[in-house]
Amino acid sequence: TKLTYITNLYGFIIDDAKKLFDSLINKNKLIRRIGYAFGGIKPLSYEQYDLFTDLKEVEKEKKLRGSILSIKDKYGKNSVLKAMDYEENATAIIRNNQIGGHNSE
Repeated sequence: TKLTYITNLYGFIIDDAKKLFDSLINKNKLIRRIGYAFGGIKPLSYEQYDLFTDLKEVEKEKKLRGSILSIKDKYGKNSVLKAMDYEENATAIIRNNQIGGHNSE
């Protein structure tokens, strides 16, 4: 699939990824692995939205992402986590302490 706009905003990309997932996946079967790849990446200066995009929502998302990044820069990667990262088999906390998600040993 191809995004109809240029953005790096998490919320916009996730919404399109969910739509793609729902259109392709058979909900009656188990899923072993999911992969996403991004191509044709452009600098943020190319960012563009259609007439129906709420620009206040875009600015709000940018502000939120900037705040989260500044907190993580100051206090470390494990300072802001999702609730699912605390579940029994979650790996985010462990992977954040590794180099590129891999053991350095």
